[in-house]
Amino acid sequence: MDQIVNQQRKLEANKAQKMLKLLEDPNFQELIMDDFMTAGAVDQALKQNLDNSKTIDELKARQILHNHIFGIITTGEKLNLN
Repeated sequence: MDQIVNQQRKLEANKAQKMLKLLEDPNFQELIMDDFMTAGAVDQALKQNLDNSKTIDELKARQILHNHIFGIITTGEKLNLN
């Protein structure tokens, strides 16, 4: 059982390292984080009708991606502390 838990921890820590490396990539930073996440969210919030379900769906999609990216990193950090 301990071996399975240790293997899972290693996999999660490896995922976190990969995500951190991905965040350091200038292309990912520009295209995903800056353009899609930041500029896209600002554009949706300022230029679109916030009562429109499509606008809400697009903002939720950005939120889901953000939570996924930083959830992987947070999980890896917690595992490294233990």
